[in-house]
Amino acid sequence: MNADNRNNPQDEASMRSSAPLRDMDGQELPTSESPSPSASIRDISGQKSPDPHQPAPSAPIRDIGGQKELLHEDLTRQIIGAAMRVLNELKPGLDEKLYENALIIELRAMGLRAEQQKEHPVYYRGQLVGKLVPDLIVEDKVITDPKVVSAFNETHVAQMIGYLAITGLKVALLLNFKNARLDWKRVVRERAAEASPSAAGVDLRR
Repeated sequence: MNADNRNNPQDEASMRSSAPLRDMDGQELPTSESPSPSASIRDISGQKSPDPHQPAPSAPIRDIGGQKELLHEDLTRQIIGAAMRVLNELKPGLDEKLYENALIIELRAMGLRAEQQKEHPVYYRGQLVGKLVPDLIVEDKVITDPKVVSAFNETHVAQMIGYLAITGLKVALLLNFKNARLDWKRVVRERAAEASPSAAGVDLRR
């Protein structure tokens, strides 16, 4: 037998590997070398699993207790700290204007921008009906109102909500210098709070 006509085992293996595999219907079957179509990874419940290479969706910032952080919380705490220092220096029971003037000095010494008695026009049906003058506005974010009263009441809260509505701000801070221990109340303007002023105050008295 001629050696040239003899089948080479390597050639036979090559021929077998080059021939596509087919099923009983004659359709070509995918091989291990063929790229498989991309498919989304799903968990055992059939839900698409998140792509580890994609950033996670943003979530509202919450504190360790699961509560949503208070609006302008750091700024209001700075204002409260300044008010405590004023009360410790001047002592309780003086005229409100004295605490207001001293608080302006303390806030500015802390590097905070504080405006005193800034006028805000009030319009009704396009016509000027008067002016609104909050005691203090700190950093164009928080209305601050020093008081010397026995206790805060709904009238004080409603007044702050009115100030917030006119100025367009969202947070007001009532400070009471009546006693040796400072009392305060945060008032936040929200849709629900506008309809029910008594529900708007968040009491942070310590």
